Amino acid sequence: MNSISFGNNVKRIEKMVTKVQLERKINLRSDEIQVLSFIYDYFKKAKDWPGVRTTHQKYGRDIVSQILKRDAPVLIWQEKANDSRKTYKLTFEGIYFCHTAKEDLLLLNRFLRFLIEKYKINPEIAEVTGEEVESELQLDKEKSIILMELIKEGHFCSSASFGKEWRIQVAEDIEDLVDLGEEQYILKRLAGLFEKTRRVKFEHINNVNKRLPAHFDWKAIEEEYEVSKKEFGKRISFVSDKFKREIIFRDVEQAYALAKSGFNKPAVILAGSIVEELLRLYLESNELKPRKNSFDDYIKLCEERGLLKLAINRLTDSVRCFRNLVHLENEVNDRHSISKTTATAAVASIFTIANDFNARKS
Repeated sequence: MNSISFGNNVKRIEKMVTKVQLERKINLRSDEIQVLSFIYDYFKKAKDWPGVRTTHQKYGRDIVSQILKRDAPVLIWQEKANDSRKTYKLTFEGIYFCHTAKEDLLLLNRFLRFLIEKYKINPEIAEVTGEEVESELQLDKEKSIILMELIKEGHFCSSASFGKEWRIQVAEDIEDLVDLGEEQYILKRLAGLFEKTRRVKFEHINNVNKRLPAHFDWKAIEEEYEVSKKEFGKRISFVSDKFKREIIFRDVEQAYALAKSGFNKPAVILAGSIVEELLRLYLESNELKPRKNSFDDYIKLCEERGLLKLAINRLTDSVRCFRNLVHLENEVNDRHSISKTTATAAVASIFTIANDFNARKS
């Protein structure tokens, strides 16, 4: 790759990163790779992540615990599934080092190449839909689900709506993708995560490492905001898809826990994502189409139609913080210091807008 073609990006892109370099740095043992491959293969077959006990039964708790204790990069995290089971889920870093994920990583490369070609046609590209990607890359639904998971776990978008009909907002660093090419773009991101995982670890915080106390749940939310999970569900009755509702319930709980635990930046980012998706679904349920599928355009359309006036007015500061933080580089930049007050306000905005949904309905 000729550095001259990078133009103003030469200083930022100092040298190539290779997979071999990262493999040497992470130094995974063969038994650890087997565990990662088992978890990923289970997901591919079941379209769900394996239970904690299922994984322990096959490989024992000790080896999984050793992988969980790795600080940089984080490879596995624990999540509570919709049916309340505890499951093990791989981060993008964990997937990348699975021997059985090679074919799917090539699919991700194809997707990123697709974005590059779209950018060359229209540098202002803001969104792509799952239907468009499936058609262009000739994917069946099974491959589409796998690609969706890779995009989500690797943060290869600025925001997204994942489900049967998924869509993503193009990542703000798409110019880096164009300059670097898909393979080097992925490797540069991974190299950055090796060094920065401690500071962006919020996506992988879980009950195993006890960074998010279990008592920050819907019971605590009800005590603080005087709204139960059941009542909140009624207020967002326009979200009819069961899968989307469960994701929203889970993310609200996690945003609250992050804010309470002092993880201010990730709390703002997650709360902003929830509000953005709720606005999108609300407008969709009212058959209102924004100019573009973006947070700003959702808000503008609400303002133009006089919808959710109280909630929209209160969203201003939280929205500004969310917009500034959605890009990974901003998340780890000390200049973007977010206070606990701002994080708390961002989480509160979820319930403010839910109240307005309810008011409009009544």
